[in-house]
Amino acid sequence: MRWAALITILAAAGAFAANLPPDRIIADYEKGVLDRHEELLYLVNYVKDYNALPVEYQNTEGVVIESYTPYITYVLDHLDEVDDSARGEILDLLARPASVGQVESSIYSIWFHYFDSSYLAYATESLGYTEIAWGIETEEGDPDRLWPPPPDGSAGGSSDYDFYLEDITGGVMGYCVPESYYDGDPDRYGFTSYIAIDINMTESYLRSTISHELGHAIQMGADYAEQRLMEAGATYRQNLVYPGTGHAYYQTSEFQTYPHYTLINSSGMYQYGVWIWYKFLDLVYFDEDGYYYDDMYRNAVQPDSTNDPSIFETLDDLLADEGSNLTDAYLLFSVWRVFTGVYSDDYHWPVSIPYDLTYAWSHPTSDYPVEDFSVPDASLPQKLGMNLVLFSTNTAHEMFAVSFDGQNEAGQEHRVWKVAVAGIRRDGGEPDVWEMDVDNDYNYGSLIVDDWSPYSKLALVVCNYGDDNLDPDDPDSSMWGRAGTYTYSAWITDVGADVADLAGRAVDEGV
Repeated sequence: MRWAALITILAAAGAFAANLPPDRIIADYEKGVLDRHEELLYLVNYVKDYNALPVEYQNTEGVVIESYTPYITYVLDHLDEVDDSARGEILDLLARPASVGQVESSIYSIWFHYFDSSYLAYATESLGYTEIAWGIETEEGDPDRLWPPPPDGSAGGSSDYDFYLEDITGGVMGYCVPESYYDGDPDRYGFTSYIAIDINMTESYLRSTISHELGHAIQMGADYAEQRLMEAGATYRQNLVYPGTGHAYYQTSEFQTYPHYTLINSSGMYQYGVWIWYKFLDLVYFDEDGYYYDDMYRNAVQPDSTNDPSIFETLDDLLADEGSNLTDAYLLFSVWRVFTGVYSDDYHWPVSIPYDLTYAWSHPTSDYPVEDFSVPDASLPQKLGMNLVLFSTNTAHEMFAVSFDGQNEAGQEHRVWKVAVAGIRRDGGEPDVWEMDVDNDYNYGSLIVDDWSPYSKLALVVCNYGDDNLDPDDPDSSMWGRAGTYTYSAWITDVGADVADLAGRAVDEGV
């Protein structure tokens, strides 16, 4: 088994936010309380041998964990850091669950295994939900729209997607385990996998979990390296397939709290909240039939080629067919995030989300002029991260001017910035949005709002697009984890004030 091929690196994203019980295991490893073997073993024991888990790492809070897949991939990513004996112990624990029988779909590539004959009815019910999910995903007329899984070989399953019923511990509803790299035809970067589904779930949770974990199995069979967006994709998929289970807007809380994180941050609930990135793309660019699903997500995960191009390069190509590109789409997405909470309006976001975007800084009218202000380093945007800066206004002044100055550091000369200003109206009406013309040769731009009296606030939206490396799992692309530094200045003036010189900037070549 080529587990070394599974290693992916993200310099500054961290592992998991400490808000789920297994995160305590990772946190104690990072503090030196546990060694790597103990950490990985305990993470696997959480779902495979719960009674062997020290009580301090058990789920005494009764927290529900929707998908344990990120922890499984985390274990496999670090498995080459332990010796052969420890590696074998962990892989043995991750072997497929027991099966005494199975029900097989007559129309799709799906098997549902059960470990006790008393669960035959539960397996049959689960298979029915899986067939519904598959049919919706493939628009029923094209059952081969989803790639078939790589062959399981001697792993113990079938040649189809294998689900196993399991009495999963720790409050976990399901997970998907990638196994070994498959080097076959069609040529792709795929891994065999199996799916475990808990036996103690309500109908709603069972349907959404089945759809979510099938999404993981499809991702792993198509392109395991895209795991940085696995939870976002699987969450988006379950909301498409079973919208009756509720759009997971509650999962956007951490995503809205840390807008400066890169989209591929794999921490805690943030990685689930990124699902609205996919919904945004469908709503704005790919929704042709009103159902919000026109193969955009599947085409992004299952491109026509192998692991090259990456998912972002594929999205860029798909957006080009719609007359846009990734940089423009991400800027518009960032503007939308401003309006998902208290500033919501039908144009920018059709459903109000009860989590406001956290702003990097806010300036009252007493701050002006604001000159060369820089947000705290901890809030600077990473690649495909953004900042929101709020400027409060009043009716005593008529004109607002703002300039942006992206700071280049060594090795960051090709950083691309996109900046917009949104006017949040006092009357709650549709906002005005202006894109700043940023010269990315010098990372400088400016913008003037001639009349700010209709607005209670002006929102500066700063997007760091990073360099031109769009592979989220490229170990050489440290730009994913590095924040972009910038400063901004802002002025307010009365009517008739001279603001003609605000756009000037001294550079080596002149002004």
